[in-house]
Amino acid sequence: MFLKKVYRYNKWICSGMLFFMMMQLLVFYRPGMVFSPWFNYGMYSGVIKPAKEYEAYKVFGDNEVLAGNDFTPQQWDRIHFTLIQSDASTCNGHFYDTQISRLFKKFHLPDPGKSFFINTMLDPDMIKLQYQLHLAKVLGKQHVQTIALRYEWDGNSLVEKDSLKAINSQSFQCK
Repeated sequence: MFLKKVYRYNKWICSGMLFFMMMQLLVFYRPGMVFSPWFNYGMYSGVIKPAKEYEAYKVFGDNEVLAGNDFTPQQWDRIHFTLIQSDASTCNGHFYDTQISRLFKKFHLPDPGKSFFINTMLDPDMIKLQYQLHLAKVLGKQHVQTIALRYEWDGNSLVEKDSLKAINSQSFQCK
């Protein structure tokens, strides 16, 4: 047994380990009690409150909503990941335009251009259009449509607020 070996090696170290083990049991037994930062793992996080608004994608195949339960987690990730990445690439360009280029100007450095930092070869709207064609082929559906929806937290549940954009529209706004 490990504690027996520690006891034979040094009684003070063994006593300290036993003390911390007993305190850990006490901390687990009495919720809300803080003994030390190493033994109370939740002390660094605060209460997570729901955001006021959420955005989510709704994918339709032949006018039926695709449900995540009908796919494996890997397939469902493949369906949603491209959408999220294409919106992220749009926001990367926005971030460059509003922040990075401003820093180059502030420090009087030559601006190497957006393509130095961001993959500008791929147009987000073209990615989404190709995604729709690929998804229609993979799912065997004639028509695939994807829309982004905005949901609002009313205190008890998420309520659909409005349709933020159709998948191939240019109206996406970065935050």
